[in-house]
Amino acid sequence: MLKLSILVIAVMLTGTSIHAQSDTIHLKHRAQINGGVMFIPQGGLSLQHLDKPLESFYPVLLVMPIIKEHWTIVPFLNMTANAPGLALKYKISKTLKLNATCYKKMHINEANVKVGFETPVWEEKVALFVQYSNNFPKTKQYIVAGAFIPFTFKLKK
Repeated sequence: MLKLSILVIAVMLTGTSIHAQSDTIHLKHRAQINGGVMFIPQGGLSLQHLDKPLESFYPVLLVMPIIKEHWTIVPFLNMTANAPGLALKYKISKTLKLNATCYKKMHINEANVKVGFETPVWEEKVALFVQYSNNFPKTKQYIVAGAFIPFTFKLKK
């Protein structure tokens, strides 16, 4: 019983200190939350079959970007592939962002991981990107280039 009491007290103290720290962080820098749809026309070149022509993809995503300082986290649902995923972006400079994306298709055993760069071309809304893409469990590697075209609105500032 003594061990259980000590454990409960430790959890309560930890929870209180984490809550207190997070409050001070949130007061300094509030995150902006958006919601909407994103259209991503893109073309990919297979690294295994360089003799094949470019493949084109036109996914439509439901997105909810959460923007805080230089970081952006974008949970999304790829409606054309039935694939939930997450994108993480870091703003290196005014004209360059580093991004990483992963998603898992729900109807088949396939996942995808992408890393690359993007640059805004129209009021920091539309962005052009280049990414290295790898599918799992079948290893299909691509170089992908395209555009992020969001239609979003602010949910919280």
